[in-house]
Amino acid sequence: MERVKHDPARGPLSALGDILAGGGQALIGQAQSLAGGVQRRIADVVPPVFSGELERLGERVRDLETLLAGGGREIVGPVRALALNAIESAATVRARLDDVLERLESIERRLAEIQAGRPEADR
Repeated sequence: MERVKHDPARGPLSALGDILAGGGQALIGQAQSLAGGVQRRIADVVPPVFSGELERLGERVRDLETLLAGGGREIVGPVRALALNAIESAATVRARLDDVLERLESIERRLAEIQAGRPEADR
């Protein structure tokens, strides 16, 4: 740990902050060094074939990021069109079902009228 000279104008919290800031910088430097070492080791271990696949995968990820960053209009547009078409089809089916139900009710009424007009013995 680094020693901080006691400055009467500064409080103990300020001195502690300086110590922590210095330690934090050291940790960041070590992490960057470690990351660089890991990347070098991966490059040594990963065969070139996988390296090409990793590049293609990286390109695909960047393409997806671009697509998502653009609001996904290329995806949302067709999905929205499909949803609107499904809603329209459902409305058409609903109208046809209402028409069939109306006709069925009319047939039931006519059948009831026919049955009501017949004498009891004919039933």
